[in-house]
Order: sequence, then structure tokens, then C-alpha cells
Amino acid sequence: MAEPFKSVCISTRLRRATRKANAIYDHAMEKHGITIAQLSLLRTIRRLERPTLNQLAQATELDASTLGRNMRVLEKAGLTRFEPGQDKRTRVLSLTEKGDAITDRANHDWDRVQSDLKSRLGPGGFDTLFQLLDALDPDNEGRST
Repeated sequence: MAEPFKSVCISTRLRRATRKANAIYDHAMEKHGITIAQLSLLRTIRRLERPTLNQLAQATELDASTLGRNMRVLEKAGLTRFEPGQDKRTRVLSLTEKGDAITDRANHDWDRVQSDLKSRLGPGGFDTLFQLLDALDPDNEGRST
């Protein structure tokens, strides 16, 4: 098997590392029937407490059509629901009981994977990685999902 090409392109290296990290998280999420991207949406809905689709799109920096498709999958799985908002034109998102329970259980596996990846990065590696990521995306500093 050929050794992978070590690109000097920041974008290529970040995408490759992201795919590998996502695969590790996704593997841990399999038993819950969700992906790490779906867990992120569930956690964000919980954190925002009944957001509109626009508020969720803004918080996740996803375009409305992509987010809409993702929300239909979560709604079909019985994890989220749309409810009437403050006026007839607005609908808000919330977790169902099933979505809330899966989020809680998946969070435990997320914690385990997060700890494992921190260990792989070594002492100070996590902080260094986040400093570098914040330098590339200063708007993300301090956010959590």
C-alpha cells in the first residue's frame, strides 16, 4: 500500500484530520443510531432551548437547505419536533423524550472519545490545537456544542 501523500496544503490536511476524527466519533455514536454531526445538532438545540430554524442555522453556520434536510432526518427518527412559536409564522425546534435520552447517552460516549483524543494529542496538545483552530476561526472562540 502506498504511503499517503503529505500535503503542505492546510485545507487538505485539515479535511483529512477532520474525516479521521469524525470517523472515530461516528463509530462511538453508531450504537445510538446517530452521527457526530447529528449529536452536535441535538446538543445545540438543547443549548438554545427551542430555537427557530434560522437561529439554529446561525448557531451552526449551516445553510438553511442543508439544515432543513438534516432536521427532517432527525424528526423522522423521532428525535426532534417542530412546535408552534410565539406567532403563527414561527416554528421552533425541540428534542423529543427519545431525542433527549439519546443525547444524554451519546454525550457519555462523546466524553470518552474526547478524552481519548486529548490523550492522543499529548500534554498540552489539546490546548495548542484549539489555539491554532481559534487563530483560523476567531469567531468560534469560546463556543460549545
